[in-house]
Amino acid sequence: MTDLDLKTIPVIREAGHHEGQGFLFSFGAYGDTHVAVIGGHLEDGLEASLEWLDDNAPGLLHTITDADYAAAAKELGIDWNKVDATDDNDLWSRIAQHAETDLTMVGHTTLKNGNCIPSWEWSVRDLGADELERLMARFCPECEGELSEGTCKECDQ
Repeated sequence: MTDLDLKTIPVIREAGHHEGQGFLFSFGAYGDTHVAVIGGHLEDGLEASLEWLDDNAPGLLHTITDADYAAAAKELGIDWNKVDATDDNDLWSRIAQHAETDLTMVGHTTLKNGNCIPSWEWSVRDLGADELERLMARFCPECEGELSEGTCKECDQ
C-alpha cells in the first residue's frame, strides 16, 4: 500500500477513546477498499469497519449458513440431524471450527449482508503519527464532526 489518498479514505472516529492510535483496514481480494479508524482498540476498529462495509461494500461480506455447517458435519462423518447447535458441546465445536476455517466470523455486531469475511480478504496496520494528524485534521476541533469543504455542518465553523 503506497500513496493512499488520506483525503478520500473513509474515516471512523471513536471520539475520546485512545485517539493517539489508529488503524488502516484494507478489504477485498486485492486489498483496495480501505477504512481508517481513529481511536478505540483493534477489535473496536474491526467492528466499526465491518459495519461500514455492510453499508458501503456489502459484496465483501459472506454468509455462512446451516447448509455450510451440515456440509462440514458430513465431511467430518457426523450425522448433522443428531447435532443440537444450542448445546455447548465438543461435537458442535468441531463442526463449527471446520465450517468456519479461514473465515473471520462476525459475532460482535449484527450485519445485514453477511456474518463473516474470508480471513485472506482483510488486513490491518497501525496508522503512523503523520497519518493520524492528517486524518484528525478532517474533523472539527469544536464539535468533532467531520469537515466538508473546510466547514463543519454540525456547528457551522
